[in-house]
Amino acid sequence: MQYFAKYVILTAVVIAALIAVANSHYEARLWTGSGTYIIALDRAPIWSPPPLPDYAAFTSTFDNLPSFQPTGFTITRVHRWSWTLLGVALNFVPIALVTALVYFPLRERLRDPVLHLVGWIGIGLAGSAVLCILLWLISGGWGPPAPLFFAGLGIAACTVIAVTTCRSEPSRSLLHFAGDTHDEQ
Repeated sequence: MQYFAKYVILTAVVIAALIAVANSHYEARLWTGSGTYIIALDRAPIWSPPPLPDYAAFTSTFDNLPSFQPTGFTITRVHRWSWTLLGVALNFVPIALVTALVYFPLRERLRDPVLHLVGWIGIGLAGSAVLCILLWLISGGWGPPAPLFFAGLGIAACTVIAVTTCRSEPSRSLLHFAGDTHDEQ
């Protein structure tokens, strides 16, 4: 049961990551030499980015551009890695929280480092999301809430907690919980 749960969780994590990278955010940037104009592109997989728009897409969006493209203007496509990583984290949160809800009540019997780590990371991501939103609301909604910073902080802090608490109590066999009171010395 424990090994089955571990592989189901790890499979769900891989699927969540694949969903995020298959739905990546892209931008088109027009560099004019004195500034940059940005247009959001359609979401697309990392392995098949959306087509690069032409200059007309920028002139229809921004009124202050010349009608013809000067030679020094360059258009590039940029993958928004921060949004993709945030998508991975957001897809991971429900998986990790379900793992925490199922694993932590049973962890005395079914001590498993992978499930322990996934559960703690879920708690860290949920807690960091709450902290990020609270700080953003306290500051009046001004400034970016920095979700990746708080997600990284939550993952790092709870990874340390998971590593230090996983083996804090000795693992016991399932026979101990089935009524066998003979301790192995």
